[in-house]
Amino acid sequence: MVTLASVVVVAALLNIIIYVSEWRISVIGVVALGAAVLAFLIALGWEWLGFGEKGTKTSLDLIQFLVVLSIPIAVAVVGYQVTESQEQRAQDEALQAYLEGMGTLLLDEELLSSQLGEDVRTLARARTLTILGQVDGARKRSVVLFLYESQLILWHEPQLIQDPPIVVLSGAELSDANLNEAHLSNASLRLTDLRRADLSGADL
Repeated sequence: MVTLASVVVVAALLNIIIYVSEWRISVIGVVALGAAVLAFLIALGWEWLGFGEKGTKTSLDLIQFLVVLSIPIAVAVVGYQVTESQEQRAQDEALQAYLEGMGTLLLDEELLSSQLGEDVRTLARARTLTILGQVDGARKRSVVLFLYESQLILWHEPQLIQDPPIVVLSGAELSDANLNEAHLSNASLRLTDLRRADLSGADL
């Protein structure tokens, strides 16, 4: 017969699986996992669980059973939401820092009038590749549009490879980028990673 202690052990194991694992488990996934564990226990039979007609468990024990099982699920859901919020805040701060840094390069370091091979271009490219590897699809859109509107990723002479954009995006992480309906005419996105990027309606 399953005791309350056994239920606690099952709940603890569920909690450990959720937090020790490095998987990004969604809220729905966590709830589904908890429901699966409950369904598994119920499938063993109410008699085996001690809640049947011949069992010794009362309705109060059943409530305790469900409460104990729900604790790790509730903790996981709250933990996921907190983690997600922290990640979003971190991405916002990283994007803001990038935009401020690029603004400094444009205004103080004359990035727009710089020449091929100058350090300011190297720094701008490094900062851009870094931020694109840190943020989600929506923020990647913000980065790309900023670069485009600042004339940093334009081919001034599309036929001349010798005259690349000020910020070369080759090798940039643009997977999952949301570029839907983006106006990027004459922008250079050559050799960028555009896997799963939303390019529907984009003017490239």
